[in-house]
Amino acid sequence: MSASAVNIGAGDALGSADAAVVVTADTGSVALNVVLLWCETDSNAICINPAVAASTAINTIIGDAAKTFSVFAFDQTSGAGIPLDAANSRVFLRFKSAGGINYSVTSAAITVQ
Repeated sequence: MSASAVNIGAGDALGSADAAVVVTADTGSVALNVVLLWCETDSNAICINPAVAASTAINTIIGDAAKTFSVFAFDQTSGAGIPLDAANSRVFLRFKSAGGINYSVTSAAITVQ
């Protein structure tokens, strides 16, 4: 999964378009048998820093230039797979303030065959 984010509103400081954002990746309320690694990427979809576990938040500044992120899911089912269930089997990227206020959430269905 890849996603981009840009701040089109006011920033954290008067006259600034920059906002401090905490970005996280998860599978929502459904426990899926996958390992998620994710990272902030450059314009060529290459990780800027090594990919981190989904339990690790990335703190970044999002301004008027797009920031991009990628999530990589690795099957841990020993070949059993994850059936297509787009309503429940999903990977989420969450963008929040440092105080935990939701700015945005995006998701994509995940399946492993």
